[in-house]
Amino acid sequence: MKVLITGSNGQLGQVLNQLKPSNIEILNTNRSTFDLTNKLQITEYILHHKPDWVINSGAYTNVDKSEKESDLVFQTNSLSVKTISQALCQTNGKLLQISTDFVFNGKTNKSYTPYERTNPIGVYGFSKLKAEEYIKEIIPDPNRGIILRTSWLMGHTGKNFALKMLKLHNDKDLLNVVIDQIGSPTSAISLAKTCWEIILFSGDWNNYANEQTPIIHFSDLGIASWYDVAIAVGEIGTELGILNKMARVIPIKSCNYPTIAKRPEFSALDSEMIRNFLGIKTKHWRKAMLEYLKLVVGQAI
Repeated sequence: MKVLITGSNGQLGQVLNQLKPSNIEILNTNRSTFDLTNKLQITEYILHHKPDWVINSGAYTNVDKSEKESDLVFQTNSLSVKTISQALCQTNGKLLQISTDFVFNGKTNKSYTPYERTNPIGVYGFSKLKAEEYIKEIIPDPNRGIILRTSWLMGHTGKNFALKMLKLHNDKDLLNVVIDQIGSPTSAISLAKTCWEIILFSGDWNNYANEQTPIIHFSDLGIASWYDVAIAVGEIGTELGILNKMARVIPIKSCNYPTIAKRPEFSALDSEMIRNFLGIKTKHWRKAMLEYLKLVVGQAI
């Protein structure tokens, strides 16, 4: 089976490669070979290579810059998915689209289930929701177009909050971290394993979605604030010997840490539906963090 991965150099793309099943041939792409803003290049690449699947993990993910570069964001995150979907219709290929908790507004106090009403509050979230809409429109077959929403992705590679906190614990004595944004931390390892479970699933997705486009929510177990994550990084980093000391972490409110883009206040995802459907066993986010922080000190997956 041939699988094209966009965003191969990103934190999810790298782990997808590291955990590749033996019967999978990966087509890794980068901006020079598969530019998400280049409609012709996308189409020609897919028509030439005819991948069985595309895992679209590439995206414009800078939430604050998105507010200032909306045209580029929609080109990269939305129109590219339209082009990929149209090309795959010609080759009979399948698409696994990586989406986000930012399609919700966060005005709730319970975890979001997959088919709840979406209502993004920023450009980034709108661009990812538009991509979902293109998939539903262009690839209506539940067995060929799948949307996988995740949240608060962190791991041992790339740029992410956990690695940033690891560095700050080492460099600073005091850290101010937001406590009133709540979500579902997700390990890139856990997410990559789930992606491969979806790709290798040989059953009928109609049994999951009942003739709708399958929308999957996946995160590690438990919920947390960014403050909780910062504390956990310090504690686990110290335990593993990555850190010599742990900085003092001070909880602050979002209003005391203004950002250009609004963030959902509560965007935890309910993953029960996919766990039951595929029989996936998931770890609590702290256990998952221990797993990927071990890799920082050179232990293998």
